[in-house]
Amino acid sequence: RAEPERFERERRVPIGLLYACGVVGFVVNIVAVLFIFVWGLILLSYIVYLRRHPEAHARSVYKMPGAHFMPYVVLAFFAVVLVLLTQEKDTLQALLVTPVWFVILVGAWFAVRNRVHHDSSTTELVD
Repeated sequence: RAEPERFERERRVPIGLLYACGVVGFVVNIVAVLFIFVWGLILLSYIVYLRRHPEAHARSVYKMPGAHFMPYVVLAFFAVVLVLLTQEKDTLQALLVTPVWFVILVGAWFAVRNRVHHDSSTTELVD
């Protein structure tokens, strides 16, 4: 038990102060919104895949159970979670601040896009 106390004393910002200021909760809420965003994109991509390549899905060894309706169920669940996040002040703040992260990402992309190296390599589809 002495080791954690020693690390607590040696930190520049005690973790208890971060909890008291609400920083940890704020960051966790932003991470939850970003998690929903990323998995929402994955599910939307899967829906498009099913529509464009039903034969590939039929041949797949790793089929998702309930593939034709389950992505919609999960997206509906995510929508409910997002509505619930608007009900409390701290979660609403994180929900409203999250688009700032995307603005930062777009700004960073425009700052580095001319330095990105494009090559002519290609890959072959394997059936």
